[in-house]
Amino acid sequence: MHNERKIPELRFDGFTDTWEQRKLDELCDLYSGLTYSPADVIESGGSFVLRSSNVKDGEVVDADNVYVKSAVVNCNNVAVGDVVVVVRNGSRSLIGKHGQIKRPMTNTVVGAFMTGLRPAQPEFANALLDTPRFDFEIAQNLGATINQITNGMFRQMSFVVPSDEKEQISLGSFFRNLDDTITLKKQQYEQTVNIKKAMLEKMFPKKGARVPEIRFDGFTDTWEQRRLGECVTIYSGWSPSGFDEPGDNLFIKVDDLNNSTRTQVDSKMKVKVHSKYQKIKSSSIIFPKRGAAIMTNKVRLLGFDSYMDTNMMALEPGDINHEFLYIYLEMTGLYKIADTSTLPQINNKHIEPYEVLVPTIDEQIQIGTFFTNLDNLITLHQRELEKLQNIKNACLSKMFV
Repeated sequence: MHNERKIPELRFDGFTDTWEQRKLDELCDLYSGLTYSPADVIESGGSFVLRSSNVKDGEVVDADNVYVKSAVVNCNNVAVGDVVVVVRNGSRSLIGKHGQIKRPMTNTVVGAFMTGLRPAQPEFANALLDTPRFDFEIAQNLGATINQITNGMFRQMSFVVPSDEKEQISLGSFFRNLDDTITLKKQQYEQTVNIKKAMLEKMFPKKGARVPEIRFDGFTDTWEQRRLGECVTIYSGWSPSGFDEPGDNLFIKVDDLNNSTRTQVDSKMKVKVHSKYQKIKSSSIIFPKRGAAIMTNKVRLLGFDSYMDTNMMALEPGDINHEFLYIYLEMTGLYKIADTSTLPQINNKHIEPYEVLVPTIDEQIQIGTFFTNLDNLITLHQRELEKLQNIKNACLSKMFV
């Protein structure tokens, strides 16, 4: 076994030495966070106190920032390369969440529920804390009643690490570059999502208006108010109890919406369907019709001909562009028309009178195409991000013991 030999499954060329068991305090110095009172907190200036909210996806971020009077600070300022770790929190799952200081941060300390690590090899130590072994050590040391890891517990945590410092440096550099690539891809994804959000606000009329703030060239007509029931044919799903036999017909369930990415619906279920059941066309918009799933606004553009189960509804567009209608319903939130007096539900009587503002069909097509392309780009960034994260997880499992 690789673990018994104390070598990883995968390593860089030129390194053959057996790895060795080391305690965490042999790899880095630890320092405690600042204890302060509400009276010490100020609006801005002073010293920035890093807390759990300031650590996200391995990065230190601005989020619900807290500043205190510099005069009360009696602990170490963070330094570039330090790794800050959540060691006490009401949520057990947040214990061990960590992020690395990657830029100079003057007048910045960690809070009382955090611990700072100052490693000899910062990038290697940060990668080490991303490994399943660190999760195991956290689970082993957590108290039965208090969600806390003390500095004493931290110091006793044990890891198998390269005895050759050069191998530590190589590993640290590799994972730092991988983390930087993941961060860049995450920024691209978030920027594209924000662009879509901003354009939705400007390319659809605001409440009380009949024209949007931004339009494609050549369109000047006032948007028309119509009832949704005039624009679509409404279908409900059917009970899957009759679909027990394997066949060639795709069948969509509510869970397929939960697992889909934006407009991309996936169905691996193929069944034999009686001819009396209605097949839903690829251009239809589908969504849950009852239960809590309505409130999450899982509206999807189907994308292929399919049947669907009894918990779903479909809108088949008539004289309205399907891509435009999809983005309109995603933006406005179909859940707003649901009956929430008991269990949330949507049926024909809610959908038919629902009023929508629509431009000419040519403008609908332009708007629909624009947002479809944005959605495709968002999906691409999301999938590339997931792929990078999977690569990192695979490398952590194979390149550490």
